[in-house]
Amino acid sequence: MAIVESPEGPIVLRAPTEAEAIAIEDKLRESKRKRGPEEPSGSLYDNGVQEVLACVLSPSKEVLDTDDGLLGLYPGLFDRMVAEVRREGGYHIGLVDCPEAIDAQTLATFKRRAVGFAYGDVKIVSRRLSWPEFQSIEGGANFWSELAALGRNCLVSHKTDEDKAALFAGRPYLAMDLGLSLWRLARGLVETKAKKSESA
Repeated sequence: MAIVESPEGPIVLRAPTEAEAIAIEDKLRESKRKRGPEEPSGSLYDNGVQEVLACVLSPSKEVLDTDDGLLGLYPGLFDRMVAEVRREGGYHIGLVDCPEAIDAQTLATFKRRAVGFAYGDVKIVSRRLSWPEFQSIEGGANFWSELAALGRNCLVSHKTDEDKAALFAGRPYLAMDLGLSLWRLARGLVETKAKKSESA
């Protein structure tokens, strides 16, 4: 549990489910997207607030209402609530390269397409995105849900449904992180010491 202190008392939050975490990230991303003058801006108001409110254990949603409640009086509390929901969900953990996670059989099967990661104390092996998978990423309003689905589909270290369920249980950001890491690998960008653009 996490606590956000407000001028009118503490707000107690739980970790999000994976579905809630994906919805929060997709809606936050879409609400911050720059729009042209002709585009509707309805998503400015749908920034994942309902999913974040679903993670609140106390006080009641009525007390936190965005019109007449605490979020109406102190809209900046929302950003702090998002930060705590993310922290509770493991948003900050991230994947790190871990080539030693790849066993000999997986390496023989996937060769250079096998990628090893560590997520906290868990070792994960995935395969790289294929050409069609990479091309399928639209990057629109459902960017994080697309990446989470690809992260799950490319996982090779946890083969059975039970193994996969155990891996993702209590790790709502893992599938998104895995998809994002695979997407970055597929882009083939190399960071140089000078950090110059390829077109510079």
